[in-house]
Amino acid sequence: MKAQIKMWETMGVLFVFFVLLGIGLVFYSAAEQKSSRLQQDESAQLLLIERALRVAQLPELECPTSLEARACVDLIKAEKADELFRSNQAAYFDLFGFGKITLQVLGRGQRNVYAIGITYQLYDYHGDRTSQRQVRVPVSVYDPVGKTYAFGVLELAVFT
Repeated sequence: MKAQIKMWETMGVLFVFFVLLGIGLVFYSAAEQKSSRLQQDESAQLLLIERALRVAQLPELECPTSLEARACVDLIKAEKADELFRSNQAAYFDLFGFGKITLQVLGRGQRNVYAIGITYQLYDYHGDRTSQRQVRVPVSVYDPVGKTYAFGVLELAVFT
């Protein structure tokens, strides 16, 4: 009789142990999933920043080198960028992947050439992806014809 009681005690202890082990595994897997999602978010943001730096350094968009302005986009180059990026889509896909880049002119230059709210689409390739992260970068928009500047925003969206 004592042996049976000890056997049931042992089985009870083992049952409680495995229940606690199962609960621990559930909490551990939930914490691991959250950590994984945070790591994915961080890598997506780093990718976005990396692509923003690439866009800011593109010779296809930058102002003439004699100008002192930083984060400057040439307006004439921006107007033609969509055609250039579409004609060489494979090369630019390696740089930007699934993304969208637009330039919005928000301020006016000295000659009032700029209308507030003009948007130029520079690059757009997202396939069937809908989830996106965005970053906006303030830039100077240079009009080489009138030799004037305006305020603009370069918007980058990365689709995941």
